[in-house]
Amino acid sequence: MKTVLILGVTSDIGRELAKAGLNVLTQSLARVLAPEIRVNAVCPGWVDTPLLDPFDDFTKAAIRTPR
Repeated sequence: MKTVLILGVTSDIGRELAKAGLNVLTQSLARVLAPEIRVNAVCPGWVDTPLLDPFDDFTKAAIRTPR
């Protein structure tokens, strides 16, 4: 389940495009630079901060659940 479905956000095309672009860039660099250089990417999810306080417990649990 995508966070978009939980939060009711209708569209965030720019964010989705940026995430996809970074994933493809990471994969491409890993292929080109291997085996001399290892390439990794960190794609964090939601971080439990006061910004999540407005959401109810069900929504917070859904956000924290790995997909």
